[in-house]
Amino acid sequence: SVSRMDIPAGKNILELYTDNGLKSIPIEEAQECMREACRYCMDSTAEYADVSVGSARFDGDWEEVRQWNQLIVRTLKGREVIDLAVKRGVLELREAPDLSLKELKEAAANKKKNALKNIIRKSGSIKNLLYLDERDPVVKQYLTREITDKKKVG
Repeated sequence: SVSRMDIPAGKNILELYTDNGLKSIPIEEAQECMREACRYCMDSTAEYADVSVGSARFDGDWEEVRQWNQLIVRTLKGREVIDLAVKRGVLELREAPDLSLKELKEAAANKKKNALKNIIRKSGSIKNLLYLDERDPVVKQYLTREITDKKKVG
């Protein structure tokens, strides 16, 4: 039985904590079990949430880092909730280094790019992309590049 799991940032493995100890599975193998809908999801950081929570991405020994989560506070309401949790002593904050934000942005952009590739592959057409927010900068950049590349080939 699995009691908990982690996907350590930058390690490309899924860690499963079981009654028989820790088992590590390469992400590629774990993806075989992934719901198909996840292949088309472009939102790895809950962009419309007041607060996003995910695995910490900062320097340090993994045993220390795994005890932390990274927060992205996206709205005023989110800031109020976080401030209240800190004030009541139920949440401890630590500043994440600038590099961790850069890495997180790159990971989120890569998730969107992979989802777009999968959507294009599934739909069979760059003009029939099921649903997309064309204002999203990654979507806009990727689609512009794909259309340009298609014109060069065709």
